[in-house]
Amino acid sequence: MDLVLEVDFLPRIAFAFMLLFARIGTVIMIMPVIGDRVVPVRVRLVFTLTIVVLLYPLLESNFPLHLGSFFYMLKFLVLEIAIGFCIGNVSRLVTSSLQVAGSFISVQVGLSFVQNVNPAQFIQSDLFSNFLWMLGITLILLLDLHHLMLAALRDSYYLFPAGILFPFSDFVEMAVDILTGIFILGLRISAPFLAFSLIFYISMGVLSRLMPQVQVFFIALPLNIIAGFLLFIFLITAIMSEFLTYFEIIMGQLLT
Repeated sequence: MDLVLEVDFLPRIAFAFMLLFARIGTVIMIMPVIGDRVVPVRVRLVFTLTIVVLLYPLLESNFPLHLGSFFYMLKFLVLEIAIGFCIGNVSRLVTSSLQVAGSFISVQVGLSFVQNVNPAQFIQSDLFSNFLWMLGITLILLLDLHHLMLAALRDSYYLFPAGILFPFSDFVEMAVDILTGIFILGLRISAPFLAFSLIFYISMGVLSRLMPQVQVFFIALPLNIIAGFLLFIFLITAIMSEFLTYFEIIMGQLLT
């Protein structure tokens, strides 16, 4: 009796693997931390392949059972890349709220002109934005909140199966809500500094009227910076707690 080895299933497995790699690879390329430029491309590639291998047995039934024409497979591939792009940008937008808040704080404290290089993105940014962003990313990793991003990536295959047209109108609406929430969160975080700046400069204006001979500028600038740093130290716990709560809410929306 001859033993025949059938390999007809291999093209379908290769196609499903390619679709998994397209969506997951796009998300990892965009998402914070692992998708930043400081992470070598080979590390991102190995990380992507590892997740694909782990998720394939769980999601095999979500992929088409039969292969079609070239344009049929190309449609699947384009849709997977589009879904990955949308999911990755949601996580990137949420973490950018700290940079918005840091920019507001820097302006009020008087350190907006102090620029340094963000070590993860290799771009010039102000001092508070870089510090808050790096602290937020560190806390996300320490508190295992990055698992929410991975869980959202897994559940996306149940919400948006392969080959199903992605609801781009709903995503655009969600993206607008997230952008609005980012600026609201940034203003809420920096609200104490806005109030402090208003009271401080009103006080300096009154002082300059009462004592014209005093050089208010030379007094106001160092006092503003010192008081701003003290206020920042006092509020840093509340700032990060507000951000982590917002991050958990947004990531939770992707899981439902």
